[in-house]
Amino acid sequence: MIGRDCGVGIGTAQALVRTSSEEIHVLYIDGDFADAAPDATHCNSAAACAVWLLTNDSPFWAGPALRPANVSVIGWSSPSRSSKSGLSSISLAEVRAAGPRQAAQYALQLTPASASILLHFDSDAVQARALPTAYFPHEEGLTFSEAGQLLCVFLGDPRIRIIEVSEYAALRDFDHAYVSQLVALFSDALHK
Repeated sequence: MIGRDCGVGIGTAQALVRTSSEEIHVLYIDGDFADAAPDATHCNSAAACAVWLLTNDSPFWAGPALRPANVSVIGWSSPSRSSKSGLSSISLAEVRAAGPRQAAQYALQLTPASASILLHFDSDAVQARALPTAYFPHEEGLTFSEAGQLLCVFLGDPRIRIIEVSEYAALRDFDHAYVSQLVALFSDALHK
């Protein structure tokens, strides 16, 4: 699935919870932490609240929310907006310090061996100069090479059940060159 904002992950995770007898874990590759709590005094997009909505009971989530320990946010350069998220995370700086492959292996080690994994890839995790089609592009972000290295490790894991790519704005990609690069990024990772 390609497109939509990060809120799409809520429905995808719910579907996986309903169809899998295994514990669900979400690997959330994003330039933002996306854990802002809904606030009636401040307008937030579903993208800003997506992780919060995944891990907290709310009218937007049918059934029990995922435990924060079941969500790992990877590649963020904009930090958490929650005072106590309880989520595991690997920042962009930590991905670069450890190396993308090692960072991905670490995230997988935190995931139970019996889990079913939803891999959520927000296109704003990639730096704006390489992928300017994100809804909210970041100047700071993964290079395509770094993203590819992360994906090679993640997509080689047999626990992956669903892959989704969010925040790709087709109206910023008239010749479809960037979506072709995204497809190639995932295709190359799946074939390595």
